[in-house]
Amino acid sequence: MKKTKFGLLLGIGICAIIIVSCSAPETYSSKPVSQSTEQKTPEIEKVSKVVNYHQDKLQAIYKKHTYQNAMQGDLEFTLYITNEGQVQEVEVKALSGKFFSNFIDELKKEIFTWAFPKQDKIIYSFVVSFRKG
Repeated sequence: MKKTKFGLLLGIGICAIIIVSCSAPETYSSKPVSQSTEQKTPEIEKVSKVVNYHQDKLQAIYKKHTYQNAMQGDLEFTLYITNEGQVQEVEVKALSGKFFSNFIDELKKEIFTWAFPKQDKIIYSFVVSFRKG
């Protein structure tokens, strides 16, 4: 009986390690850069312009979803951008308020379509406020 429990725990542990190692994004140099960073490098400026250009699309998705389900608050987005200018991963964190998962999923789907200038890999964070009215 002890061997069975040990084997089961060992198997679960190995599976967990495999899942975590496979799901980790590529290695990115430096910590996340946010829109509010005091000194913006030319690379950060380029990323910021793309993000700002797409703000209306995020708000349009919010208006569509809030028509069906009331929600509001602030979301922090962290984008993992490859050196090819593609969004590899999007992390979304609610800073305030509550949001429905289908809304978050549609926001992420939209962000994955964004194209950035080709440059070094970068992690970029920004906050969007979603409010009625």
